[in-house]
Amino acid sequence: MVTNPRSGSNLLIDYLGQLPGVQSLSEVLNWGLEIGPRKCLHFQRAVRHIQLSMQTLQTPLRGCKLFLRELENYRLGVDDLEKAFPAAYYIVLYRQNLAEQYVSQKAAEMTKQWILLPGQERKRASVTVNPDVFERHCHETRRGYEEVLAHPAVRERGVLLSYDQLATDPSRCLRDVICPLLAVPASQPRTNLCKQSVEPLAERVANYTEVAALLNSPLAMLHLAPISHSVRLRAA
Repeated sequence: MVTNPRSGSNLLIDYLGQLPGVQSLSEVLNWGLEIGPRKCLHFQRAVRHIQLSMQTLQTPLRGCKLFLRELENYRLGVDDLEKAFPAAYYIVLYRQNLAEQYVSQKAAEMTKQWILLPGQERKRASVTVNPDVFERHCHETRRGYEEVLAHPAVRERGVLLSYDQLATDPSRCLRDVICPLLAVPASQPRTNLCKQSVEPLAERVANYTEVAALLNSPLAMLHLAPISHSVRLRAA
């Protein structure tokens, strides 16, 4: 799974784990987690770390989550992943509203609350948005996704999903997109994860009046062309 923080990846991993014969790891290249490697590592050793991490799983289909920023940090591209996993399937997950994604990420970094389960207190944070930093985030995010989606292996053995699709109709996403790709039977998705950002941006951004036009501009909306043929090929 290639994605960005706060784009629904924890939710998708939860759903994937309910499919027969499928297990998925979280952020295996997150240098801030115990399962992650050192931040400064040669790209070949980073690939080896992914391989060793995958060996800890027991199912026929084994997955992991890779953030765009982690791939960039270790100078990893799809070519490198293809050499290590030549038959891999790719799930590219993104969030259309980059303002929501960005503010949610900054709030999680401040509160250290990355998931919310029933009974837990929802932590709130007031985020100040730097316009220059946010614009750079939008451009880098768009470029990162476009580079991944342009690779022939992703177009041949990959699917593209948005957070909006996954949150609105997870059953359809699994039945019509994920399960045909992996050639596994669909199941009714269930999750205990709760939505964390429920207030509008105006209530979560401290300087909203100053940046409202930018947060609601076309730059802040990510529209990616779907991979239209992959599922049909697998389903056949």
